[in-house]
Order: sequence, then C-alpha cells, then structure tokens
Amino acid sequence: MLIEWRNRAERAKGSQGPDRLKGRYTDRRHPLLHAVVTARPNHLPPFDLRGVDLAAAAPPPKKPERPKGFFLNGKAVDPESAPKK
Repeated sequence: MLIEWRNRAERAKGSQGPDRLKGRYTDRRHPLLHAVVTARPNHLPPFDLRGVDLAAAAPPPKKPERPKGFFLNGKAVDPESAPKK
C-alpha cells in the first residue's frame, strides 16, 4: 500500500507540493504498509504512523494584495475628477 500526504490547497491549484510523509510510504519496490483486500467487505485496522517524522506543512497561499486607490471599470481614477452620479 502506498500513501502520501499533500497540502489540499496546493492540490486544488494543480500543483502537487511536498509530501508531508517525505516519501517514506511511496517506494513501490519496498512498501512499508501492507493490506489484503478481497472481493467481500473489507474492514482494515488503522495504520499506526505515530513514529513518522513529518515535513512542515506548506503555508497557505497568500492572497494578492488589492491595489489602493479608486477604480472605475478596473482603471485607476482620481476621486476628484471621477464622474459623479
């Protein structure tokens, strides 16, 4: 069984981002986790990952800074000369 833990916000943007489990459980030649799955209902016990050294979570993406000033239809305008309704 292979598992990885990636940041949800990064996956939503299409980027994979770093594996918080540092690739420890993604080696196809030497898997560390094993399970038998059959054609009937399967009830697997939880996997114990308490001894795993985790990578730090990526910080949430920064929101773009909104430009300061006054805008009309997406263009910066001087509030003194802007058309009044």
